[in-house]
Amino acid sequence: MPRRQRTNAELVDYSNHVLYEMEQLAEAAERLAASEVQGADLPKVISNALLESIAIHARNLVEFAYMNKAKAMKHDCVIAAEYIPKWQGAVPNKRSFYMRWRAVPAGKSCI
Repeated sequence: MPRRQRTNAELVDYSNHVLYEMEQLAEAAERLAASEVQGADLPKVISNALLESIAIHARNLVEFAYMNKAKAMKHDCVIAAEYIPKWQGAVPNKRSFYMRWRAVPAGKSCI
């Protein structure tokens, strides 16, 4: 059964979540960059948490912008096309989203 079209009020409510994703992405990136510029020696767990936060919020925003309508309907996701009916987000190269594993020498950091 197809999902019903969301009301404008529902889309306005959800836009607050999209804003949250943007704010969290920007704040985490800002704090991580500031610590690097200022030479702050953040504990590894904190810098990793900031990096993971950046990745999670970026992924959520990419899915919002580029998820196809069929998949969004199946998973009941809100997508950009619900706000802009003629949205034709350019699909990014999927290869750019794969993380690559490489051996990291002992005592070295990936970051």
